[in-house]
Amino acid sequence: MDFLSKETVQRRKKRGRTEALSLDSIRVDARLREVGDVSALADSLDKVGLESPISVRTVREGEGGYYQVVAGAPRLAAAKALGWAQIECQVHVNMSDDEALALEIVENLHRLDLTAAERRAQVKMLAKTFERMEDQSGHNVPIESKRADGKGHRPKGVASKVAEATGLTQRHVNRLLAEDKPKPAKSPEEVAAKREAARVASLSKGRGKPQALDEEPAALPGHTSSKKASC
Repeated sequence: MDFLSKETVQRRKKRGRTEALSLDSIRVDARLREVGDVSALADSLDKVGLESPISVRTVREGEGGYYQVVAGAPRLAAAKALGWAQIECQVHVNMSDDEALALEIVENLHRLDLTAAERRAQVKMLAKTFERMEDQSGHNVPIESKRADGKGHRPKGVASKVAEATGLTQRHVNRLLAEDKPKPAKSPEEVAAKREAARVASLSKGRGKPQALDEEPAALPGHTSSKKASC
């Protein structure tokens, strides 16, 4: 859980514990992705066992509560398919919804074969989740914009946290996050300059030096221009 803040990691170490829980006591609530076929995973568990515990959190419900899967739903499904009575769990107490969501996203990005579109969407969702966590913790200090259009900046540190959590480069993460930023409208002067540049580039192809709009066309050999002929 290195992608969380130091304070959160310390809190998890104090409140988290590893223990064997009954499969019937663990609930799988709404997930970002369906579990799918776990036959291959079940075969692996049957041969080598559970190499790492699944992650669950305690959730209050009425006067009691239950254990909710945070990461490891496919392993839980595979264990049920094998008829296991218990499974080793990392139990987290007082884990927030955003912390649970972030851990689920990281689990998906590391373990599941996602399409390019799904991977982009989950990376962006992870960045937004980190932003909310920073807002709630009070660590989100706005950065004053120095851009001429006055648009703000994504809170400092979010891209680096996403990169660290997902294994992507920070440059790649920044490129993905920039896809959702609105592009500033171009001024009439910028549009005119772009059109003029395109016109000059078009005239330059195979014609030598481009001709200015107000320049008199060059006379052909043996001919005089209309202006000189009229003098």
